Amino acid sequence: MGQIDLLLNNAGVLFLGETRQMELADWEWIVGVNLWGPIRLTHALLPHMIERRAGHIVTTASIAGLVGTPGLAAYSLTKSALVGFSEALRVEVKRYGVDVSVVCPGPIQSNLNDHGRYGSARAKSGLSEGLLARTAYSTQKAARAIVRGIRKGKGHIVITPAAHAMWGIKRLSPELGYQINRLLWRWLSKDVGMTV
Repeated sequence: MGQIDLLLNNAGVLFLGETRQMELADWEWIVGVNLWGPIRLTHALLPHMIERRAGHIVTTASIAGLVGTPGLAAYSLTKSALVGFSEALRVEVKRYGVDVSVVCPGPIQSNLNDHGRYGSARAKSGLSEGLLARTAYSTQKAARAIVRGIRKGKGHIVITPAAHAMWGIKRLSPELGYQINRLLWRWLSKDVGMTV
């Protein structure tokens, strides 16, 4: 159609387990997909959007990018980087008519965990049958929330009540957020077969 109006940086992978269980190859893999993928796509398409003085870049991060999530340290690292990247880019390109949003969802029913790497044999089934089964939004519901956020020109599009609560608590009291995170880790670690 001769132009690009919307860039959706949505690819992502995860490692579920303790940081001590990760190999350097796991770090390189997750940083390559979650961080370098959006950087490369944005680098390729941003000049076109600036030249047209129009366009919207939407990058999927995670609530783990706003609140460091135990068991997902590498995932949190990459998603935090995407939040910072999107916030800075949004300011830089506004004068060119380009908008930027970062999506920070809580658990979503997607195939993310199908392609993840895990620190224990039970972690994958524990994630899909435990936390995700109890709390995840459908992809359709998430997509509608993202579209609403784009239409409103939001810089941060936070999805799911759990994500809103976690982000709100951290902003209100980082220490309280830390204590709640410790409790959540105790709960999650049982699902995924880790001892705390």
